[in-house]
Amino acid sequence: MTTPIGRGFYLLIKNETIGVVHGHAIISMLEKLELKLDSGAKTAKTNALKMINKRYNIIADSDVIVLYSWKEIGQSTSDLQQGPSIGAIKRVYIATGLHFPDNVAESIFDAVDTMRNNGQVQKIYDKWLRH
Repeated sequence: MTTPIGRGFYLLIKNETIGVVHGHAIISMLEKLELKLDSGAKTAKTNALKMINKRYNIIADSDVIVLYSWKEIGQSTSDLQQGPSIGAIKRVYIATGLHFPDNVAESIFDAVDTMRNNGQVQKIYDKWLRH
């Protein structure tokens, strides 16, 4: 079987249950690989807690979400082992309703752009998401 995760890694995880948040976009790809999934969790925090309680050993989610959730439950991110990336890299978007004011959306965009340029986004990343 050709996999986006490499044959060796696939063989290591093929009999493991993988925690995935209910409705996650990655579920269809993992199902095509015939991996065993537990997609009952409503939040990534729930999946992190299931790992702590040894319900399973693997979570499939973005690194940002997993690292944040792990810290949210009071764990050290140095205790996590990151596997290979699977799937395409996606952008993160802020979603709003149809009636969200354009001027507020523009203000948010400008604020994030300023934070990116002055290093604040990197500081937030380092504080919350670095090992």
